[in-house]
Amino acid sequence: MIEYYDFLVYAFLTVTMAPQFFPTQNPATSTLAALAVYGTGFVARPLGGVFFGWLGDRRGRRDALLLTVLIMGLATALMGLVPVYAAAGLLAPALLVVTRIVQGFAAGGELIGAATYLWEVSEGRKRGHLISIGTLGSGVGAVLAPITVGTTTLVVGTEAMSAWGWRIPFLLAIPLLLLSLRLRLRLEDSAEFRQLAAESRLERFPLRRVVQEHKVPLLQVFALNTAASVPAVLVVVYMNVYLTQVLHIAQQSVFWLSAVVLLLALPAFSLGGLAVDRFGSRRSVGTMFIACSLIIYPAILLMGLVHNIAVVGLLYLAAAACNYALQAAVYPSFVSLFPPAVRYSGSALGWNLGAVLGAGISPVVAGLLVTATGMDSAPAFLMFVATAIALITLATIKRTSTGEPAESPSPAPAS
Repeated sequence: MIEYYDFLVYAFLTVTMAPQFFPTQNPATSTLAALAVYGTGFVARPLGGVFFGWLGDRRGRRDALLLTVLIMGLATALMGLVPVYAAAGLLAPALLVVTRIVQGFAAGGELIGAATYLWEVSEGRKRGHLISIGTLGSGVGAVLAPITVGTTTLVVGTEAMSAWGWRIPFLLAIPLLLLSLRLRLRLEDSAEFRQLAAESRLERFPLRRVVQEHKVPLLQVFALNTAASVPAVLVVVYMNVYLTQVLHIAQQSVFWLSAVVLLLALPAFSLGGLAVDRFGSRRSVGTMFIACSLIIYPAILLMGLVHNIAVVGLLYLAAAACNYALQAAVYPSFVSLFPPAVRYSGSALGWNLGAVLGAGISPVVAGLLVTATGMDSAPAFLMFVATAIALITLATIKRTSTGEPAESPSPAPAS
């Protein structure tokens, strides 16, 4: 939760911060520049995945998870201390970019590292439910960010928020960081990792072994997360654009509507995890991709036909709940495809590459679809493409008798 609050709070302060760091006579230009800074965080994620994957497989899951939250918390706090353009000139946006890149670097090892850890410390049929708690945390962070920004704006006022109040949500990362460190210092590494260390079976260069011996699982994770990133983009990113620019709902109303809808949708994370424990990950993920295809497009289409914000909110809730259930269900597939010695590295690299492609290209393709078809609901067609990619990928994953994806065999102990 803390990690994703830190990473996403910038997204909800983009419009407020833009004039402070990119002063121009055209507000749209400064906002576009601030959004470009937001995107740099995603560019750094694969690098973070490589580094924290190596650290987690070589030194332990606990050490990697301690470092991810430490780096993220410090970078977020520093973002709240960066001088503005009027005080530092071009140094101001440069520092903003650097802190955002550091945030992305830390995010590259966080959620997939948590899923790796939870997979290894859980037992049997509880795995899906326990991993869903990790993904639930990311969802709570995504809700906490806009609520904090909105509440701060109400308390200090719009003018003060633009002048200095935008720093407050970033500086709140400091107490959150201390809380997270206190919790994570109590963690112990999983029994699987401790056994690997005791038997001297830790990989010195785990990523090299992934590339040499586990290309197929790497491609499977890459394809699955590319597909899974599409509904997340449609629900979290495009939905806000659709509601404001197409349905012409006031931006402040959309802001709070999104916070309420995403909050109410949070229980869907648990449903996704429980489905994995009951039916297996392959079947659950495939079913939820199909369900998202059948729900998200009609929801966006119907929003354009009704003029009642309550109905729009219910349709938004249905799409968000479907996306959350899917996100919870797919994470066990990511981490289960690799043996323990390279699990963190393999899943982190595939997951981050998929996130960059799926989350990075989807908004651009969505805009092109609207231009080409003249249909404001056309971006929802991406969900059908994502579902096709996911179902083809799932068909290539072997399944064990328990319904879980089959892991590659562990390496033989070193002589």
